[in-house]
Amino acid sequence: MLVVSGDMTEDGAEPSYRILHDILAPLDIPTLFAVGNHDRRAALRTVFPDVPFNDGFAQYAVELPDRRVIVLDTLEEGQDGGAFCARRAEWLRTTLEAREDADTLIVLHHPPSCTGIDWMDIHPEDGWTERLARVIRDHRQVVALIAGHVHRPVAMAWQGRILTITTSTAPQVALDLRPIDPAHPDGRALIVDEPPGLALHRWTATGIATHFDVVDKPDTIVRFDHRHRAMIEELTRTRPSD
Repeated sequence: MLVVSGDMTEDGAEPSYRILHDILAPLDIPTLFAVGNHDRRAALRTVFPDVPFNDGFAQYAVELPDRRVIVLDTLEEGQDGGAFCARRAEWLRTTLEAREDADTLIVLHHPPSCTGIDWMDIHPEDGWTERLARVIRDHRQVVALIAGHVHRPVAMAWQGRILTITTSTAPQVALDLRPIDPAHPDGRALIVDEPPGLALHRWTATGIATHFDVVDKPDTIVRFDHRHRAMIEELTRTRPSD
């Protein structure tokens, strides 16, 4: 399935969602939408009426035979930062309690943890992140979270789970981990023209493996041909049990 982790448009306007609709139309796979700070719920619902809403928020669960994907709504229209109010938290708690035996992946736009990119990070006193953390801590079936917003590939631990942030299909945020002083512009790069990126999340029997990639096609250095057959056979040979 395709996970679109928010900021589907620049302006949240209906014509922009129609462009996105046309781009995605050829894809014959389930698509999950998580709203970000550039999105607007009303326009999204008009163009993508099949996106589930609960209590006015674009958050929902996708049920798989022995697993689940839960999409959260962290949008507070009119602000760039995230939000997760008591109503959304109660919905998540109730939804998790309904299937405590199913390993669960959570999708949201705003990462609930600091990344070290100072001007993009959450405020340490943001109450919404602690509200989300309280729900997550009570439900061990949540195995991982994936987010967007930061426009860089990042992996970290949060609440004992792996949290990965997916690269952006738009220009990327510059990788600069120095503190920033809003009152003193220092000429640093903020947005850079790196290739559009994506993440492939493969949910295997042993956990979720995330592979970050760029859209540009790379040059090939080694191909699997007859010269490398022996190497591949050796690497993939079943190892004896201890």
